[in-house]
Amino acid sequence: MDSNNNVVKRTVMVVSNGGEAGHLVVSEITSPTLPASSHAMPANDFFVGRKGVTPDGCGVTAQGEEEVCSEAFRDAMRDLAGGVTVVTVGKGDDITGFTATAVNSLSANPPRVIVCISKGSSSFTPLDSNRSFAVNIIGSGDQAIADQFAGKGGLKGAQRYGDAEWTTMYSGTPILSASLAALDCEVDEVIERYDHAIVIGRVRAIRIFSRQTPLVYWQGGYQQLVSSPELIGGLRNCSGPKAVQYP
Repeated sequence: MDSNNNVVKRTVMVVSNGGEAGHLVVSEITSPTLPASSHAMPANDFFVGRKGVTPDGCGVTAQGEEEVCSEAFRDAMRDLAGGVTVVTVGKGDDITGFTATAVNSLSANPPRVIVCISKGSSSFTPLDSNRSFAVNIIGSGDQAIADQFAGKGGLKGAQRYGDAEWTTMYSGTPILSASLAALDCEVDEVIERYDHAIVIGRVRAIRIFSRQTPLVYWQGGYQQLVSSPELIGGLRNCSGPKAVQYP
């Protein structure tokens, strides 16, 4: 956004599988609830935050080294746009899940993903005990699903699944039929650090089916990528779901 609060569009070159280039326009959407930009912080606030020399969220490590402030850290990380996923956990009637942007690939050979989850999350114990989960990559038309799994309206457990259409693959964990892609995973390792756990997933099955753009989370709100139908068709030219299962 420029100094006059006009929407700014950035054009990025995207190359499809066929080698033909297209343009993807990223639109920064104006929101009245958008937090104050961290870029306006004084230069020395990268360490002490906005509240002074000893603001809430600052502390001292066991080694006696002062930590940066949680508030300033959150401000900085809001500038990192992330794809939105719904991580589903459990089987049958004992199901739950959560919305996450802290999901990434770890390795392509072998296929492994990383999911970061708060140890205080209601999904952490079921995930750890079931030793399986699914990552559902959410499209721009399914913000309601993302809200449900974020617990909006107080929804918990199986309530978060609502009236959406679900299927299963290798592990029996629910897979969102409308997702851009889904990864059905076994828990390979759980590494607990601080107030979170890093979950490494062994990808056992993959489902790909979409012609829509992804839902993006940036600056505390959902955003959308704007592109032409021709570009989406070129990037994902398929007439139905494609599923791959690993032995």
